[in-house]
Amino acid sequence: LQKHHTQLLNTLSSLRARLETTTQALEIEASSEDAELEELIKKWTVTSRDAAEEVYVGMKEKVDGMGGWKKWKATQAAGAKGWDNGQEANKGRDEDGDGDEEEIGKEEKKERRRMERDAEEQAEKEDEEEADEGFTMEIMLRSLNIPLDVIGYDQQQQRWND
Repeated sequence: LQKHHTQLLNTLSSLRARLETTTQALEIEASSEDAELEELIKKWTVTSRDAAEEVYVGMKEKVDGMGGWKKWKATQAAGAKGWDNGQEANKGRDEDGDGDEEEIGKEEKKERRRMERDAEEQAEKEDEEEADEGFTMEIMLRSLNIPLDVIGYDQQQQRWND
């Protein structure tokens, strides 16, 4: 009788656990949280695309005003190299401006030149690949480090995915 009682208690525990799991599953399924998240995703996508369109119009005007895509790309490449323009102007000077600290070592100078050459070569390759395109939405999104798949832009068809 004791053995039968223990088996029944084990069965009852197992059934209660299954019932609790099923109840939780039903609550999750009935929850509108997924629908809310889907709605927020749609809202964010539409808003980000609208913002990208507005920014594109302004950037396109600016790029065209600078002389076109190649000129803009060259300016961007020069800007990337110019992060330390302030350092170049103060070369040979220390914090108090008297210039008594040692200059940059030869190895560092060689490394900087190598990095600049690599950046120029990369920019030339990109220019060759994109020379025919002109300034496009894809180029703008990439220059702003916005992943195309996140915002829903199709690079092959040059339009938004729906």
